[in-house]
Amino acid sequence: MLTATARLRDRVVGVGQPSPLLDGRMVPYVNLDNAATTPPLKDAAEAVARFLPYYSSVHRGSGFKSRLSTMVYDQAHETIARFVGADPETNTVIFGKNTTDAVNKLSYRIPLDADSVVITTIMEHHSNDLPWRNRARVVHAGATPDGRLDEEDFERQLQKHAGHIALVAVTAASNVSGYIQPVHRLAGRVHEVGAKIMVDAAQLAPHRQVEMKPDDDPQHLDFVAIAGHKMYAPFGTGALVGSKDFFLQAGPEYPGATRPGAPTWSAPWPWPKRPRCSWTWEWTTSPLTRHTSRPTRWSGCAAYRESGSMGKRTRRRATSASE
Repeated sequence: MLTATARLRDRVVGVGQPSPLLDGRMVPYVNLDNAATTPPLKDAAEAVARFLPYYSSVHRGSGFKSRLSTMVYDQAHETIARFVGADPETNTVIFGKNTTDAVNKLSYRIPLDADSVVITTIMEHHSNDLPWRNRARVVHAGATPDGRLDEEDFERQLQKHAGHIALVAVTAASNVSGYIQPVHRLAGRVHEVGAKIMVDAAQLAPHRQVEMKPDDDPQHLDFVAIAGHKMYAPFGTGALVGSKDFFLQAGPEYPGATRPGAPTWSAPWPWPKRPRCSWTWEWTTSPLTRHTSRPTRWSGCAAYRESGSMGKRTRRRATSASE
């Protein structure tokens, strides 16, 4: 009879795949790189295979396959929203290529000016640091010698820059030390100085529950970014979760695929025969169609993780901080 660990191992694609050594021998492959990218679950791969015959246009067709694809697409948003504990009535899920893409999407949206400050930490992945550097003044809170966030320094930075903080961007679990941040406690302090918080949960989501908390909770997480390729999903998909009202304030950074309001024609410069098309963006429903990748394959992994089939048996490699 298979143990729980063996049953879980059997649900992962490629476990024990014969791979060549330099001396020509073939040996079972052992993946030591799960913190960077996990292999997909068979459940996710099988879900993709089952759905492919029905794949069609999303939110832009009236045929059976298009309507089915649209339904599955919308359900994927609902699944990811539940997975991170977001209220789907007031929050939305925007799919992207990965966590880097999700953080960059937010960097395009946050209103910033010459005096804006983004506070982050020296514990961050580059994906939660570099996107902010060309957009605002970035201030880094320090860490203690044992790899934990220096919360006294974090508090000093909040007080020093209060009134100018556009966003606080922190990791939920460090990919260097494995330390799990007390993100809800930090969120409470951030909101007290009138700022918002974005949590990079790419490393946390495969191991622990992510909970954004209700919008009116002082410890609510305003934005959360996660990545499917760290959660046993095939291919690349990431997600940015946050307030619908916030994302409805501007159009997408990649115009063209989604439908704008009625366009008007003008020819402001050298296009004499083919006038330039300009328009004002007006969302017909919500900003859900700002995705840059297909989410269906990933939501299956989140649903599997959410069901408890995997969550309680994942190996916890990080040290928890009390919140």
